[in-house]
Order: sequence, then C-alpha cells, then structure tokens
Amino acid sequence: MHTDKAIAEFEAWVGSEAFGLSPAHFGKDEAGEYINYPTQCYWLVWQASRAELVIELPETDLTGSIGMAHKAAAKRCRAAIEAAGVKVKE
Repeated sequence: MHTDKAIAEFEAWVGSEAFGLSPAHFGKDEAGEYINYPTQCYWLVWQASRAELVIELPETDLTGSIGMAHKAAAKRCRAAIEAAGVKVKE
C-alpha cells in the first residue's frame, strides 16, 4: 500500500484547506513513518480505509482482437487502481 501515488493522495488530502495540515507535518523518520504523531495516526487510518476497498474487475469471454484489447485495458485499470492503494479482487 505504500505507493508513491497513495502517499501523495494522502498528503494532498490532509494538506488540503479543509483538513489543514501544513507541509511541516509531513517529515518522516528513518523508518519512513511520519514524525508528527497525529499525521502518522491519520496515515494509518487512511491505509486501513483503503484496505477495506476491493474492486472486482469484470471478466470477459470475448475472443480475438476485441478480447485481447479488453484484457489489456483491464490490466491497465488494475495497475492504476493498485497504484492508488486500492486492492483488486483476483
């Protein structure tokens, strides 16, 4: 779940005007954890919320070039979803 995209989305959310953390809250220690305790707690909650999300991509019984295109598109969708820190059902 520790993808660069997921971390960037988290920091954009907690750094938004609605939430209000400043970039000073995003410092990390040698282990990669946030030094600011509330920020680390928010990060753990963010990860837990993402862990509960599971996307199921539709299967296809299409054949030929259309089937190959569908499978290629599903592979790209899977990669984008997982990069956002969300699981895709096998």
